[in-house]
Amino acid sequence: MPLLVDTIVPFAPDGHVDLGAVRAHTLWLLANGVDGLVPGATEFLHVDRREKERLLEVVTDAAPGRTILYPVWDPSPAYILKLGRLAADRGVTGLLLPPPLLLPVPEVALVDWYRSVAQHLTVPLYAWHHPRFGNPLTPRLLGLLAAETGVAGFLDASGDLHRLHRVADAWPGQGWASLDEELSASDLDSLSVSGTLAGGVSRIANAWPELVRRVWMEGATDLRDALVRRVVTVERAGGAAALKRALGLGSRLPLAGVDATEFARLPPSSFR
Repeated sequence: MPLLVDTIVPFAPDGHVDLGAVRAHTLWLLANGVDGLVPGATEFLHVDRREKERLLEVVTDAAPGRTILYPVWDPSPAYILKLGRLAADRGVTGLLLPPPLLLPVPEVALVDWYRSVAQHLTVPLYAWHHPRFGNPLTPRLLGLLAAETGVAGFLDASGDLHRLHRVADAWPGQGWASLDEELSASDLDSLSVSGTLAGGVSRIANAWPELVRRVWMEGATDLRDALVRRVVTVERAGGAAALKRALGLGSRLPLAGVDATEFARLPPSSFR
């Protein structure tokens, strides 16, 4: 089952994106056997427009021919289209777009949101569901997006095994599951042998790609519990900030807080 990494965004001491570290980390992940990348997905609200464009350039240069789902969210639909076209020109596999954030909008507006992007782009558009986004993409709504907008697939970060199987069965081969969303060891086992998912997306693979690869891609059942414990400990230690510290990479506020006690429970990363 293919594995993509939701890559963290490293920052230099001056607060700018550390593009050299982006390239080095990308090459290291690929050398450790991951199949592709979802660059900066977790941190799409913490980088500005120019930084998104530079991330796109560096990652696509470092990973030619690999699967890349590029996040294109922006408050402006016009800029979403601009970034989507830039990404298409750089040869990405697909584009990843969450719904409008926080404020609930009618279902018809969600359909229009995705239609207005998908109909103007030449690469596949993937809808991104996460419970914290404020506008849930229900299985029924995902069906409408598939039928009426040209959306090609989805990334589901619900952590709901039943939902994941339901939407994957409805869109065989077009759905990606986030692996770091409170899934149990048995959930991971069920998803890894699914014949209908396209693959999995992991954040903690930023620091420990070999562990995630062995469980997700190679079916190492003896390591599933260890992977679940690692996911829980990373979140308790500070999430993206803890991953960056494990990698020796910098954060930008507000993603700088790390719980020292929980962080001490994490094994070192072999990066650098």
